[in-house]
Amino acid sequence: MKKKLAVLLTVTLLAACAAGCGSTAEEKKETNTTAAQESVSEASTDEGDKTKVAESDVELTFSAWAGATEKAVLEEALAGFTDATGIKVKGIFIPDDYETKISTMIASGTAPDVGYLVAPTAHDWYADGQIMDLTPLMEEDSSFKKEDLLDAAYSYYDDEAIDALLLSLQTYAVFYNKDLFEKAGVPEPSADKVWTWDEFVETAKKLTFDSNGNSALDADFDAGNIQQYGVYINPKGPTIVEPLLVRNTSVGYTDKDGTEYGLKNPEAVDFLQKLANLINVEHASPSTTTAQGLPSADLSLQTGKYAMVVDSQYMLSNFAKLESLNLGLAPLPSNGNNTILTSSGCKVIFSQTKYPEEAWELMKWLSDPAESLELYSSGLWMPIKSDWYTDESKVEQWAGEGKSHPSGYKEVFLNPVWENSELSSEHRMKHYNQINDIVFPALDKVWTGEQTVQDALDKVMPEVDKIFDGVFGQ
Repeated sequence: MKKKLAVLLTVTLLAACAAGCGSTAEEKKETNTTAAQESVSEASTDEGDKTKVAESDVELTFSAWAGATEKAVLEEALAGFTDATGIKVKGIFIPDDYETKISTMIASGTAPDVGYLVAPTAHDWYADGQIMDLTPLMEEDSSFKKEDLLDAAYSYYDDEAIDALLLSLQTYAVFYNKDLFEKAGVPEPSADKVWTWDEFVETAKKLTFDSNGNSALDADFDAGNIQQYGVYINPKGPTIVEPLLVRNTSVGYTDKDGTEYGLKNPEAVDFLQKLANLINVEHASPSTTTAQGLPSADLSLQTGKYAMVVDSQYMLSNFAKLESLNLGLAPLPSNGNNTILTSSGCKVIFSQTKYPEEAWELMKWLSDPAESLELYSSGLWMPIKSDWYTDESKVEQWAGEGKSHPSGYKEVFLNPVWENSELSSEHRMKHYNQINDIVFPALDKVWTGEQTVQDALDKVMPEVDKIFDGVFGQ
């Protein structure tokens, strides 16, 4: 689900947009407020007339990168919004090259009213004046309380401005094939007890087998002919690596204060080396090249290529479709820090909107799981609304035990998100994409065993130091 979009507005594109959309933020606010007031004043006290005016005078556009299933659910949610408010909404669904196409719309003065963006782009575009600060709309809305949403739902640009709301919450865990544990005689991990990194690695080695049936712990193990890997972790995925880093060191991609790049910390270097050793020394996880030649992670878990997979909770929607997979859940290994990171795409209001109040109403509507329940009950999303974690009747609607939310879900995902989660660096670190584009390609030779983590980072850290600038929200 998560889209890795790193296309930014070019200087030329920004110039074109500035020429076409030159009003100041204050002028826009006055114009938008007047337009909204005029729309309200034209409506009579009769509810039918209100709907009629809204349908004729207000039409919002909403953009998303949604796939087929998400698109169908969102279209139904938009139709429900129109039925409830009388405000028409045109959905614009762009599965590929999303940000480039939205950039073009901005430059031509036809930006959506509300739409999806990834967090780094939302921050950049807010700084360029292309999306709105949501704080005034929240403060002026008497029906909205900030505590209605989880703290992690808000994307802060600085200590006051909120430039986006998260679409949902995503966090990471260990998914495993219960049948493979039973076959190997390996005890299953506990959903409500955190295991250490060493325990996790030992378990992965016990579940790694060569073609002769030897495990990675056996003296005769043939590392060149592995039939089943104990675990798959994609080391080239920044959003997968950081949650492990946070739970096993004192840093993420930044230190706790957000003042220093996290991978400069010796603890982080040591942990990344352990991750590389899981591939090249313990042989319990496939190399990136080997993984590319195997089926997708969900199918490899089902067919016994992998016994465990570390990935995001949205994978539950894929696993649920595999009838023969006996799925188990376990928390990420930890050195004692049980914080979990959350991340997601974002919803924003574009500055070109003529109807900011109506756009805010649409944003609230799309944040309510009741209006798009299938996205949650299918295992794809986790809510950002607080009461969907505390009201047991609502919890059962989206996270009741079943194929999409197997036994252990509440212990591994729901409770930790509610009790002990924070936003990942994707939402917080300035120049997130640019820094990762420097660091992660430099680590390629680490994952193949050709270079140490320290050597790889030493070569690129001067370049990182030039652009690292702390975190947003301060």
